Amino acid sequence: MMNLSKSTSLEISLPLTNNIFILLGCILTMTACNHIDKSQKNEIDLKSNYSIYSKNVRDSFYISVQLPLEYQEQPKRKYPVVVLTDANFYSPMLAPILYQYEKGGLLPPLILVSIGYKSFSLMDSLRVRDYMFPASIPSDEMEAIGGGQKFYHFITDELLPKIDSSYRVERDKRTLLGHSFGGYFSLLALLEQVENKRNDFTGFVSASPSL
Repeated sequence: MMNLSKSTSLEISLPLTNNIFILLGCILTMTACNHIDKSQKNEIDLKSNYSIYSKNVRDSFYISVQLPLEYQEQPKRKYPVVVLTDANFYSPMLAPILYQYEKGGLLPPLILVSIGYKSFSLMDSLRVRDYMFPASIPSDEMEAIGGGQKFYHFITDELLPKIDSSYRVERDKRTLLGHSFGGYFSLLALLEQVENKRNDFTGFVSASPSL
């Protein structure tokens, strides 16, 4: 049993700017460098937001999808997918940076799928429910019901099939990205994938995981 972090609030153990560049650097190692077509397409047309009810978790999640700038100009091209946890906090910062890096030719175009909650305040508590496994014990000094496996199956069995059927994706190039408790979940997902001999993700980024 891993000793979980005592605090349930969002912890930033490194300066925020450094965290963002660490995450971007990890993504760069997961995808091949390709020539970037600097499209001037309106970003509004390339973003969508919707809610999805999970039968595994028995709750709704709020999904944000950002497509590459060149998506509509390259109708035959498929793209890598990055799945981001803690979307309420990280997506507003990371999404525009990915576009800026794509425009500058520093990052290959990719599809960003961010998983969030109805509000920022709900994220602060529900992330403990969804990212942790197994359930906590008194010595852990925090309460966690251990819903990590249910959240994992929401992503792999409910969310990813919807993404695959809705967008042009490279199914063999998916990366799961998480920080803090989200980093813990990324490691949990890696173990689940290995133990169940699945291949839903080819990359796992665990930034400053709460172990």
